[in-house]
Amino acid sequence: MNNEMRLINRCQAGDNMAFSELYESHFNQIYRYIYFKTYHQETTEDLCSAVFIKAFTSIQSFNGGRKPFIAWLYTIAKNEISNHFRGNTEMLNIEEIWELQSGENVAMDAENRD
Repeated sequence: MNNEMRLINRCQAGDNMAFSELYESHFNQIYRYIYFKTYHQETTEDLCSAVFIKAFTSIQSFNGGRKPFIAWLYTIAKNEISNHFRGNTEMLNIEEIWELQSGENVAMDAENRD
């Protein structure tokens, strides 16, 4: 059994301090992954925190036989990024979108072309 699985097993047995080693060994990878999806430092920091909090609180559900721990973290990160962008969708008023900024009169131009 490798060192990472030992740490995971310790976490699953209730040793919360073991998670700090997992955090330190994977933080940079997860941070970079999130940053290159958001290009915003504060958002990256917030999402990175959310990923590791979710991993910490869900460590009991991690099954090392199915996929590596880092892949599990990337899955959590992908979901957090998706949730972030889903929650930040801006609703635009259709009237504002169709407003012409150039001052052109589309109806008049169409009528003149006919």
